[in-house]
Amino acid sequence: MPKHDKEGRTITLEFEKFFYVGVYVPNSGATLKWQEYRTDEWDLDFRCYLKGLEQKGKPVILMGDLNVAHQEIDIFDPKRNENMACFTPEERQSFTNFCQLGFVDTFRELYPGKIKYSFWDIRDKSRKENKGWRLDYAMVSKQIMHLVKDSEIHNDYWGSDHCPISITCDIENIDLEEFKSYMAIDSKNMSSINKEKEEEDQDEEEKSDLEDFDEQENREMMTFKMHKMMS
Repeated sequence: MPKHDKEGRTITLEFEKFFYVGVYVPNSGATLKWQEYRTDEWDLDFRCYLKGLEQKGKPVILMGDLNVAHQEIDIFDPKRNENMACFTPEERQSFTNFCQLGFVDTFRELYPGKIKYSFWDIRDKSRKENKGWRLDYAMVSKQIMHLVKDSEIHNDYWGSDHCPISITCDIENIDLEEFKSYMAIDSKNMSSINKEKEEEDQDEEEKSDLEDFDEQENREMMTFKMHKMMS
C-alpha cells in the first residue's frame, strides 16, 4: 500500500497455497486524533490490499494487533469504554464491514461465547484482575475456515501488555482451484455491489444538487420579494 508504506505496519509472506499477512493496525489515539485516518483511509485501503491478494488466487491468513474490540464480549467493561479508542462505534463498524467482505474472526467463530483477552493496560492491575481487551486476531479468508482446527489466545504467557495468539490450520488441504473458482464469482459480485454503490452515490449527489438549487431559488425569490416591498 504505497500511501501507507512509511507506516511499516505490514509484512506479507507468500507460500505455496496461501498468503500470510502480519499487521499492526494504527491506533486512533487517546483523543481519537487518528480515528478518521484509521477508519476512513487505512481500513479501506487495507481491505482492498487483502482482497487484491485473494484475487491472485490464494487465500489469506491474517494475524496481528487490529486495535479493535469488536463486540462487547471482547472487552472487560464495555459501557465504561464505549467511546474509547479501539471500541468506538466507528471502529467496530469498520471491523464488521471487513468481516462482511469475506474474512472470518477464527477465535470468535470457534468460540462464540468464550471470554478471553489479549491486551491489558500495564499501568494498573488490569492483567492480574484480567480486565482486558481482545485486540489481537487470527483472520482467514472464509473459504478456508473449515480447515481451521483451532484458534488460541495464550494469556498464560506474561512479559508484555499483549499475549501471543496462534492458529492451527490444515493448509495442506487448501484447494486452490476451488478457491480461484470462488474468487471469479466473488469478483463479479463485488463489481455488481460497487456498481450499485456508485449509482447510490450518484443519486445522493443529484439529490444534494437539487436541494442546493431549491435553496438558492428560494433565496432569490425572497430577495426579489423584499426588493419589491421596498420599492
